[in-house]
Amino acid sequence: MNRWILEEEKGTLRRIAFADDPWGMNWVSEGHPWGSMTAPEGIARDAERRVLDDETVEETYTFTNTMQEEIRCPEGSVAIEVSLNDNYLAADICLTQRCHAHIWCGGEVAWILALRMGGQAPHLGLWLTEGAIGSYSVHRSLTESHCVSNTRGVFLLHPVSFSLSPGETKVIQWRLFRYEGRADGERILKEKFGPLYITSDQWVPFQGEKIKWTGGEVDTDRIGEVSRTWQVNGRTTHATWRVMPSPEKLLQQRARFIVTKQQCNDSDSRLDGAYLIYDNETGKLCYSHEIPDHNSARERLGMGALVAIYLQHNQDSEASRSLRRYADFILREVYEESTHTVYDDAGYAEERHRLYNEPWTAIFFMEMYRLTREPVWIDRAADVMESYYQWGGDKFYAIGIPMTDLVALLREAGRKDRAEELRELFVRHAEKIAEVGIHYPTSEVDYEQSIVAPAVNMLLMGYQLSGKQKLLEATQEQMNLLLLFQGMQPDYHLNEVAIRHWDGYWFGKRRMLGDTFPHYWSSLSGIAFARYGQITGEKAWLDRAEQNLRGSLPLFFEDGSASCAMVYPRSVNGEQAHFYDPWANDQDWGLYYYFQRD
Repeated sequence: MNRWILEEEKGTLRRIAFADDPWGMNWVSEGHPWGSMTAPEGIARDAERRVLDDETVEETYTFTNTMQEEIRCPEGSVAIEVSLNDNYLAADICLTQRCHAHIWCGGEVAWILALRMGGQAPHLGLWLTEGAIGSYSVHRSLTESHCVSNTRGVFLLHPVSFSLSPGETKVIQWRLFRYEGRADGERILKEKFGPLYITSDQWVPFQGEKIKWTGGEVDTDRIGEVSRTWQVNGRTTHATWRVMPSPEKLLQQRARFIVTKQQCNDSDSRLDGAYLIYDNETGKLCYSHEIPDHNSARERLGMGALVAIYLQHNQDSEASRSLRRYADFILREVYEESTHTVYDDAGYAEERHRLYNEPWTAIFFMEMYRLTREPVWIDRAADVMESYYQWGGDKFYAIGIPMTDLVALLREAGRKDRAEELRELFVRHAEKIAEVGIHYPTSEVDYEQSIVAPAVNMLLMGYQLSGKQKLLEATQEQMNLLLLFQGMQPDYHLNEVAIRHWDGYWFGKRRMLGDTFPHYWSSLSGIAFARYGQITGEKAWLDRAEQNLRGSLPLFFEDGSASCAMVYPRSVNGEQAHFYDPWANDQDWGLYYYFQRD
């Protein structure tokens, strides 16, 4: 019985589906034929596919030199379009009709696990059987406004470099297969690739820790990337780790960098004291009021929170003076104390009220209280969160609401009545999250990891504050959705890193769309895993949390500089990518949350 539905058109596929799929999902993105090929002039292209007896689909892509001289094909010049339906509409559509594509281009070991966003089987996978795939690129729409953040793009798989003599042919062949879930997909890949399916307990070890992989380990004291190559039965692949300084050293280096290089020192400017974007290429500060993601507030509040954490553990008079100046800036230009309003930029400026801003401001005020023990800071944090709910925040999936910490600190400061008032607001918010379930409202992106992760975290914190079992039970379905975003490839950029693909465009200097691996908001998943592990006592969740939270740390460099996003694909819309964006912008929340994992 053939369980595949394959609709061909001029040698490509416009539909891949499973006959027994109750949702009838098309795994091919509409308007982007699967299997389109590009190659240098003079190379003929051909595609064949057939359903085999084991119910896999064999696809064979052939490239033939029709010229009278050798043709060289450097990596990136040849591409096969794999147009998986990885894009976002409302959650109720995404969960049955869209997929998360986890792609590994490891040479002669290459594969894709495409997981339906709702987790329901069957799922679509691909494993390479002939040839070598070295990288992938994406093509993104820049003209359709809905596609800028809501469409991951079309994937282009690139064979490794090769040359063709006159009449010579190069073959790339793979199998499409169905599987029942993440664990089943990994099981199948392990069967097909054997010892070349590489796993590791930790892809971001700290200096002095061992690098471990399936069947081996090695000591290393060298900070930076470490790659290893394996060859078994004539087939070759590789894996890559990133060795980092200790977290304490990383925190010190980063905080000192912020204090000495990212603070505005201009007494004639309203930005005086602000921590601003830093351009690692020019060594200059950057600011734009017209582009909100480049302004003096919003996500940049993570710098203040991080410096406060640093000072909680270190005596540093220069950093202390700097942080006080930053706090003065926030109180003078961003937070209006009389109304408890958080604005979008300096000068009490905003075009619309953005509810993400309140929790980040409250976190900064909390960290100032932890540092100074001055009660005014914890009162301000409480004021901000009460204002958040007055703005209708209980219907919003804000990032980083500090439910449990704020209640605990208010109690510690003797504000027991305020603690109880906020506890009730937080629990009520968590209960509304539980009522909505997986029918998430759209936000700045229609459906994304940083909608699901905050939902999970709020449910878990609501349970911790109330003991209501229904909140813990509501977590399970949403935790399953959150796990589907997590990568499992043998590379520190990807393993236990959540899929995100628009942040470099909004926050980076290069303004480039495309997969951002890693991106610091991946850490929201790690915080959820850690909290769940603490509640249940299951060590596996704590281990997973540690892997995830370390995954954001490669955005920070040994000298204290940082990058807001690593744009991972080989190219995006034909422009070379695979780079760390030059701007240090909003990434400091990744390091902040590493120190919140306990």
